[in-house]
Amino acid sequence: MPLLNDLRARLRFDPLAARRVEEGRQKVEDRLLREVDRLLAEAPARRARATGTRDLVMGLAANYGIPELAPFVLSLRQSGYAGDIVLLTYGCDSSTAAFLRAHRVRMVPFTGLSAMPMSMNSARMFRYLDWLLELYLNAPDAIEYGRILLTDIRDVVFQGDPFKRAPQGRVLFFLETDRTIGACPINGDWMARAYGPTVAGELAQQPVSCAGTVMGTPDGLVEYLAHMVRDILRVHPQHRFSGVDQAIHNHILARQLIDGAVAVRNGGVVMTVPSSDEPGMRMLADGAITNPDGSRSEVVHQYDRDRDLNAAVLARYQV
Repeated sequence: MPLLNDLRARLRFDPLAARRVEEGRQKVEDRLLREVDRLLAEAPARRARATGTRDLVMGLAANYGIPELAPFVLSLRQSGYAGDIVLLTYGCDSSTAAFLRAHRVRMVPFTGLSAMPMSMNSARMFRYLDWLLELYLNAPDAIEYGRILLTDIRDVVFQGDPFKRAPQGRVLFFLETDRTIGACPINGDWMARAYGPTVAGELAQQPVSCAGTVMGTPDGLVEYLAHMVRDILRVHPQHRFSGVDQAIHNHILARQLIDGAVAVRNGGVVMTVPSSDEPGMRMLADGAITNPDGSRSEVVHQYDRDRDLNAAVLARYQV
């Protein structure tokens, strides 16, 4: 891309051009911070809005083809889930789009945040929030959805309706197994990058919840995403490419910033595969994946941590 390369070269060697870009970024982010503060102030009014009974599963498919999407889409459609699927799509070719349409997946173009450098994991929070706000603005009366799951895609497979056994709560945070922020070097580093070493130390004994799966009511998720967006914007741009989205996710849980939030144990509705060398997961002859204790979860996340499990899932959902 010659034009983009020329721009990068100018910013590298032209201090004035770099300063103008930085000033523009700061203005955009300052405006967004004011909007987020307004959203948080309006939270009680959104809680008063009536909601429907439909369920929604939503995720980001960035530069994924059919092989990456098939386990997610096919397992969800075969699980007994009868609700809607909406994917933010980026870099989706025509054959992949046809596959998604064939399985009743609604595609929403993912627009970039060129003025605000950050990872795709962080950027998706902005688009989720934007989409949910459009849902509120376009609903003359009740919001059509009652519960929404925001989820990773490439490493998620379904074994049942993800909402069937989910507890009540405005936002559900799904915990990982036997890990605290301070005991995990990766999560501890992310927390320090997002909030500094003092806060990382204060939250060291808090459990780790994975930001790749979060469920809630529409008003609860708008509030959650507003906190996410606000704190992403407060992180220095050089750190927005690490896992600060997970640090912010865990900060929201630990500081109890959302009324009605619930922490759900690992292996209930969602099983986030342990990162140990022997996670203890098994795939049975009928294709069901069992947790280390023999139970089954509706959602299995990060199954690719187990090489044998990953191979079995990919083989089962070939297209």
